[in-house]
Amino acid sequence: MEQKEENKEIEKIGKMEEIQNSLKRIVKQILLEEEVEYVLGFEPGPLPLTAAPLFIESEDDIERLIWTDYCNLNLVKFLLEQPHTKKVGIILKNCEIHSLIVLINEKQIKREDVIIIGVPCDYGIIDLNKIKKIIGNSEIIKGSIEGTKIKILTHKEEQIINFDKILSDSCLFCKNKIPDEFDYQIEVSAKKQTPNSEELMKYQKIDEYQDVIEFEAKAAQERWNYFTSELEKCTLCMACRNACPLCYCKICFIDQNQPQWFDKNDDLSEKVLFHMTRALHLAGRCAGCDACSRACPEGVDIHLIYKKLRKSVRDRWNIEKVELGSKSVLGSYNNEDPQEFIMSEE
Repeated sequence: MEQKEENKEIEKIGKMEEIQNSLKRIVKQILLEEEVEYVLGFEPGPLPLTAAPLFIESEDDIERLIWTDYCNLNLVKFLLEQPHTKKVGIILKNCEIHSLIVLINEKQIKREDVIIIGVPCDYGIIDLNKIKKIIGNSEIIKGSIEGTKIKILTHKEEQIINFDKILSDSCLFCKNKIPDEFDYQIEVSAKKQTPNSEELMKYQKIDEYQDVIEFEAKAAQERWNYFTSELEKCTLCMACRNACPLCYCKICFIDQNQPQWFDKNDDLSEKVLFHMTRALHLAGRCAGCDACSRACPEGVDIHLIYKKLRKSVRDRWNIEKVELGSKSVLGSYNNEDPQEFIMSEE
C-alpha cells in the first residue's frame, strides 16, 4: 500500500545519540497508541561492537533500544519468522527498506501490515570481518566510535582505524542513504552531521560500481582464481543464506533430498555451485544490504558477485532499485528488452 505524503511523519534530528532518542520516542508513541504488536530494533550484543535483534513489546523494553554504526543485521529477515496478529513496526536503513519492498512485491508481506521507521545512514555499517583482518587473532575487549574513526582495544594494543577501512563494501559507494519509503522518518540536520573525511568522500565522487568495473577488467583466469581462492574458505555453514531476507524458501535447494542436489562436502565444486545458484536466485532482487557478507564467519568476499548482478540489471534495464509495486526484473519483459543473445537466420 503506497503511503501518502501527509501520513508520513518526519523528525529532524542530529547525531547518533539523538537519533537513538528520537527512535525511542517514535517507538513509544506507536506502542502506546497500540498501532503495532511489537517493534523490531536493536539492543547491545554479547560482544563488543555487536548488536542483537530486539523485539520491543512494552514500554519497559524501549530503554534497551540502541542505534549505532554496528547495527549490522537486516531485521527484515525476522518479519518472516516471527508470528504476529496485527501491524509490526520495524527500524530500517534505505537498503533494508528496499529488501522489504521486494518481499512486498512478491506478496510475502503486506505493506499495510508494516510500519516502517526509516533511519538515514551517516557513513554506513561496520563490517567486523574487516576489523578482524586488521587486528588478526586478537580479541576485541572494547570498541568505540569517534567521528570517522573507530578505536579498538585488544589484549595486545589499542588501534585507531579509519572508517573507510572497515565499512561494509556496499556502504562505501552508496549514494542513496536517505529512506525512500517510510511511515516515520528521522531526518538528519546537515548542521549536526559529523563532517565527512577525505577518505570517505572520495568514494562518493566515483561510480558506485567502480570496484566491479575494475574487477571486470582483469583477465578471466585472474577473476576465476580470486573467487575460487575465496570460496575455498567457505564451510557451507549457510550463514549468508540465513542472514538474507530474500532467501525465504521453506526448503532451500541445497537442503532438498528428492532430488538431492548437494553432498555438502568440502569439495570446491559444491561451494561454487551453491554460491552461483544462490546468486542467480537473487538476480534483480538483491538490494545490496551486504548482510550476507557481514554474516560470513570466514570472511568470504561474496560482495562482488551480488554487486555484479546489480550492475548488470542497471546496465541492461536501467533499473537502479526495486520500486514498490514494480514487476520482477526477471519475471517480466517488454519488446524493448535487449535480445542480443537470441540467434536468428538472415
